[in-house]
Amino acid sequence: MLAADRRSVSGTLQRSMTKIFRHGDMLIGGAGTWTTLEAMRAWVMGGCVFGEFPKLPKDSDTVPSLWVINRNGTILKFEDSPWPLRYDDPVFADGSGREFAYGAMAMGADARRAVEIACKYDIYCGGGIDVLSFPAN
Repeated sequence: MLAADRRSVSGTLQRSMTKIFRHGDMLIGGAGTWTTLEAMRAWVMGGCVFGEFPKLPKDSDTVPSLWVINRNGTILKFEDSPWPLRYDDPVFADGSGREFAYGAMAMGADARRAVEIACKYDIYCGGGIDVLSFPAN
């Protein structure tokens, strides 16, 4: 299961947007500058061709974080290069509310409930929750 809040913040402006997507046998989500994440998501959906990793702006203090969760449970996290971090942990959280989400999951919450709790305590989380999961075979 992959869950995410819908809040997007730019300066003092907050909006609501979808941050997680399904593509074949992958669930894809991200945190950071949206235009950068969209370029990275298009790269992943295009097959992760090594030499075609998008050129990312170097003037931002925000490191993009794009996650790819495969049906087999593998979690890959792409930041500023085509070399992903691979996580083998059974749970994963990222973005501004990650500490609250990890705490909630450590106490038995599923992904949706963890995001609800993060939204309660993190000022940058909110705007609703989207949830994706893999259909049963």
